[in-house]
Amino acid sequence: MVRREVLIKQLYAIQANIAAALAMLEDDEGPPADTKQLCFHPKDCRESTTVFGGPEQWTCSLCGYEYVEEQGEDS
Repeated sequence: MVRREVLIKQLYAIQANIAAALAMLEDDEGPPADTKQLCFHPKDCRESTTVFGGPEQWTCSLCGYEYVEEQGEDS
């Protein structure tokens, strides 16, 4: 069980390193239109920012990723 936990932590570290490298490559206009950033952290790390009647919104407490449901997008 300990090895599994260590592997999970290593994978999260790799994910953070990749995100940092991609951020360094992006210009001031943000990521290219053909890429979409995603957060793969557990759902219990999500802090809901959804407002009544609005689209689903949340922020990851681990990586800071902000999700906003787009019109017509399936959950």
